[in-house]
Amino acid sequence: MTKDKKSSIQQLRVLLIKGNFLKDEEIIKDLDKLKKFELDSSVPFKGVLYVKPQYTKPSTWHKYIRPHIFGSTENIRKFDQLRNSSTAAVLLIDHKKRKFALNFGYGRNLLKPESWERDFGLKVVLNRVDPESLRSVDCRTFEGLTLQTRRQTSRGSSLDTFGLNVTQDLLRQVTGTPNSAHKDFAKKMAGSDGLMLAVSIKFEQLAEKCDEMLAAYLDDEYKGRFEFIDRLRIERDPAKLKALDTFLIEALDKRETDGMHMAPPEPIDLHDLDGFTYTNRKNEEAHPDLDIDEYLQTLGEEKNITIDLLKRSRIGVRYLGSVQSDLRWTVYQCIVFETPYAGQSYTLTCGDWFEVEKAFVDRVNRRVKDLATGQFSLPDAKSKENEGDYNARTGKDQGFAVVDKKCPRIGGAPVEPCDLFMPSRQFVHVKKKTRSATLSHLFAQGTVSADCFISDTDFRKAARDIVAKQSVGQAKSIPDKRPIPSDFEVVYAIITKAAKNWPVSLPFFSRLNLMNAANHLEMLGFKVQLIRINVK
Repeated sequence: MTKDKKSSIQQLRVLLIKGNFLKDEEIIKDLDKLKKFELDSSVPFKGVLYVKPQYTKPSTWHKYIRPHIFGSTENIRKFDQLRNSSTAAVLLIDHKKRKFALNFGYGRNLLKPESWERDFGLKVVLNRVDPESLRSVDCRTFEGLTLQTRRQTSRGSSLDTFGLNVTQDLLRQVTGTPNSAHKDFAKKMAGSDGLMLAVSIKFEQLAEKCDEMLAAYLDDEYKGRFEFIDRLRIERDPAKLKALDTFLIEALDKRETDGMHMAPPEPIDLHDLDGFTYTNRKNEEAHPDLDIDEYLQTLGEEKNITIDLLKRSRIGVRYLGSVQSDLRWTVYQCIVFETPYAGQSYTLTCGDWFEVEKAFVDRVNRRVKDLATGQFSLPDAKSKENEGDYNARTGKDQGFAVVDKKCPRIGGAPVEPCDLFMPSRQFVHVKKKTRSATLSHLFAQGTVSADCFISDTDFRKAARDIVAKQSVGQAKSIPDKRPIPSDFEVVYAIITKAAKNWPVSLPFFSRLNLMNAANHLEMLGFKVQLIRINVK
C-alpha cells in the first residue's frame, strides 16, 4: 500500500470473517435492529456500515454517591444527567471474496461469535512483527491450575525476555512493531482473534490494507520463530465446540468412560478432605475421589444427558466433620476427556477444549513412554488405601525411609523431599491418578525438591535427619556438600489400575507436565523414572 504522509493515524480493529459466511445476516446479530448505511459510490471498494443506536445509562458509581450529594433539587437533577453513552458500529468490507469486519466502539458485540476466524490477529502479528521488538505478551499457562498472565516490557524485547515455556504456555495475544521488511504495515499492532493496527491510512485505502492483512494471515513466516503456537491452542470456534461437545455427550450416553475421568479444576486443600458430592442432598455420602462412573450412577436412568445439564450440575467439596466447603464447580469443569476430530487431537479440561497438534502429542507420548521403561517397581496398593497409608505400609514392609508429610521449611515455605527414600538413592514421589491436578502437583513436587536438594545445605541436612531417624545407613547417602545429581534418581510413582496403553492412558496435560518436569530434572543431572503402582 502506498504511504500517504497526509493520512492521519487511525486505530483499526479488524476481524476476518470465515469464507463460508457470505450473507450479512449470517454475520451480524439482530440485523433488523441496526441502522444500515451504504458507502458513497466514490469509495473504491464495496462495504456497508451497521450501527446500533446510541444509548445512555447511569455510571456504575452513580447510585453509590447520589444519596450523599448536597444541594438543591436542580443541583441533583444536573447530577442525574451525568450518564455514560455507548456506541457500536461495524463496517463490513467485501474484498476479493472475503469479508473484513472493522469494529468501532463496542462493534465486536454486534457480530455472531461463530462468524470470524480464530487466531487471525495473532497470526498476522507473528508473521509481520519484529521478533526483537515485542512489547507485550498474553499467555495462558496450564498446570494443575490455569493461569492467565500479561507480561510487558518497558521497551521492545525478544520472546526470551518474557520467560515463556513454549511447551506449556498458550500464546493468546502479542503486541509489537513490524519488522524491517514490513515497516509500513503499521506503527504498532496487537493480535489475538482480532487485529489492532495503529496505521497511517486514508479511508479509501482500507481495501488495500485488507489485501495486506489477508496476505499476512495466510503467510507462514511465523514458523521460523513462533512455530510452537501450533502445538497447543484453546478452541474457541463455536461450530467446533458444538461438535466436540456432541462427542462428549455420545460417550456419556453410551457409558464409554474409559477415555475420560473427573478432576478438580483448581488446587484444593487435601488435609481433612472427606470427599466430593454430586448432588444437593444433605444425606449424600461423600465420595473419596471424583469418579465419572459414580457421578453417572447418581443420574439413575437419566437418558437425556446434555451439555446444559453438565454445566448446571454442581460438584461439592466436603471436609471431615461434614463441613461443606464454599468450593463448587460444574460437572463440565471437572470432566477430562480426549477425542480426535477432523484429523486433530482435542482435550477437554477445566471447562475448556484444547486443540493439540498431532505431532506434538506423538512427541509427548514418546517421551513419557521412555520414562516408563525402567525396572524399578513397588508393591501393589490396596483398593481403598490412600497415599499416606500406602507409604507407611510400604516403608515398614520394605525397609524404606518414609518421608511423607515431613516437610523442612525452606525460605519459610514447607518443601517435602519425597514420600519414600530408597537405599538405592531414589527419591520416590507417590500419588493416585484420580486427580489430574494432584498429578501436576506430584511432578512439581519432584522438581522443587530436586532444586532444593542441589542448592540448599539446610534442606539436605533436614532431609538427612528425617531419614536418619529410620535408617542411619540410608541417611549416609545424603551428603553435606553439594551432591552429584547423577548419583540420585527421581521416581514418579502413580497409583492406578492397569491400562492397556499405560502410560499414554494418563491425561494429556498430565503427560505434558511430566515431560516438562523430567526435562528439567535431567537438565539438572538427575535420572528420572515413571512407574505404575498397581491397585489390587
